[in-house]
Amino acid sequence: MPPHLCGDDSLLANLWEDICVQEQQGKRSVFCEGTYEASLLGFLEGEVDEIDDATRWAIWYQTDAGITWNEDDGEPPEKWWSEELGRFILECYVLPAAERYSNVRIRRYIERWERSD
Repeated sequence: MPPHLCGDDSLLANLWEDICVQEQQGKRSVFCEGTYEASLLGFLEGEVDEIDDATRWAIWYQTDAGITWNEDDGEPPEKWWSEELGRFILECYVLPAAERYSNVRIRRYIERWERSD
């Protein structure tokens, strides 16, 4: 998908680079908070629905609920909610990866943006 947040003249090649810029600048636009995050979450939820139970368990055990659960609490939940696991993956893996990822286009955009301040 093409970038939308940073404008047509941004030099960014795709949506991923756009999200990386938003995360690295620490100032997400309203569009990023709503549309992009919802799109990423929807994609991740769909992916969670496709993985096997053992992998879903492995992911769930990393969530706050999974970490704090112990055998004295009874049985763990029988179902993993795709939204809960998708949000966990988004917040713990995807957005941090966007904050770390860089390339020439991202660096040039951020440098240009910082110079304009």
